[in-house]
Amino acid sequence: MERKPDQVLPHFGYVDLSDIRMPMYTIYDQSTADYPGKFVGRLVEGATNSISNCVVVGPTYESVILALPPGLTRMPRNPNDLPWIIETWM
Repeated sequence: MERKPDQVLPHFGYVDLSDIRMPMYTIYDQSTADYPGKFVGRLVEGATNSISNCVVVGPTYESVILALPPGLTRMPRNPNDLPWIIETWM
């Protein structure tokens, strides 16, 4: 299945989460091919590990973190994660 084009949002408050059982937000460093030189936050359906097309893109790590919904818990990068993943929030 072909992935839909990204919806670049100013913050994740614009996302309808009603069909997502376990929303998670993965934070990527500046080395991603999609957004070189930018930090990226991407919504993931944690129940199925499905990557969504909803993203926040920013010039700094802090700008992406500020776009996350309040009340989340930070999960440090797992050693098995791709090298450009910084962390995940849920």
